[in-house]
Amino acid sequence: MRTKTRAGAWLLSLVLAASGVACVSTPGAGGGGQTAGDTCFDIRRVATFTPLHSMFVYVALQDGKQYVLTLDSIYPSLPYAVGITLSGSFHQVCSDVRASLTFREFGRLVRCRVVRVDEVANKLAAQELVQERTSKQP
Repeated sequence: MRTKTRAGAWLLSLVLAASGVACVSTPGAGGGGQTAGDTCFDIRRVATFTPLHSMFVYVALQDGKQYVLTLDSIYPSLPYAVGITLSGSFHQVCSDVRASLTFREFGRLVRCRVVRVDEVANKLAAQELVQERTSKQP
């Protein structure tokens, strides 16, 4: 039985390592022509967060790269959030790779899943992207 447990643990380690390697930053990406799954960034490089909407957060990194995070749902108190933090596998945030954003709402923690990461040129481009996505009619 012990051999099966070790083999299972080894296989799980291999799968987790492979998923971390698959989620690397796209060099020189300007946001145009990328699919949602192409963009990742290192959580340890985040300089600032700015909620732009109840479902979108602008993130600026220390190296000047900038991103818009799309969350799994609408969080009405997100624009007033404090204590925003990110967590993800192997310190990476990528589209649909179990990354989460946590913020404090009236003293309690709210955890949101990050479903999409888009690299943008600047904060104005981020605001335009959010405007475009929130003004679409079904």
